[in-house]
Amino acid sequence: MDSEDLLRRLRRFQIFIGTLVVVLVIATGDVVYPRLDQKIGMLASDAVEAVVIFIILYFAGRPQMRELRRAIVELDSLRNKFYSESIHDVMSGLHNRRYFDERLAGEFDRSRRYGQMLGLAVFDLDHFKAVNDELGHAAGDAVIVEVGRRLTQRSRRHDVVARIGGEEFAVLLPNVSADAARIFAEDIRRLIESQPFELPSPRGAEPRRLTVSAGVSAFKPDDEFDGALLRRADEALYEAKRSRNAVVAR
Repeated sequence: MDSEDLLRRLRRFQIFIGTLVVVLVIATGDVVYPRLDQKIGMLASDAVEAVVIFIILYFAGRPQMRELRRAIVELDSLRNKFYSESIHDVMSGLHNRRYFDERLAGEFDRSRRYGQMLGLAVFDLDHFKAVNDELGHAAGDAVIVEVGRRLTQRSRRHDVVARIGGEEFAVLLPNVSADAARIFAEDIRRLIESQPFELPSPRGAEPRRLTVSAGVSAFKPDDEFDGALLRRADEALYEAKRSRNAVVAR
């Protein structure tokens, strides 16, 4: 159910309640209550009229209100689902580039304002194209998913783990120094290298050892824009890719 459908239901509900009130006022005002006024007095008659109309409206509107509450819950659930899909990468389940850029800008601003540390590690799979060429795209997809799982496993809950390109990943590390960010990247590099990937292939499951290269940077007080942090990490990654299976920090 979308917002337009919900608004249509609200309008129908308003028309229903308005029509019911008009009918009640006309019918009872012309027939019932003049006689009731004569028997129990005008004040008591008005009180009875108010109670009767309230009861009728309450029971007449209960089904509509239940439907309205259900529609609001469904709409809120859909909104949360769409938001989650808009900030996550479908294949890996990690955050996507859009969300990463937003968080990078926010964490960078926080570091500048309060003098907090901020680390960034960018990873790129080595020889990833060979996996797709030799084993097929299903194997390549399995690699992306498993790398995402390993990155998440070794990251803290408030770190931002994202897939920012085809086989490129980034981890934003709030309150982490340059040295700690480099140690984290080395830990990930060893984790990827040491544990073979079980990949699907036309011949069945096939173990394959893979490596990653990593570029690391950290916030500096003279950085003017968040782009400087990412630029240094990319430059370090480019240098690491020369030898592969390496970590370079800048």
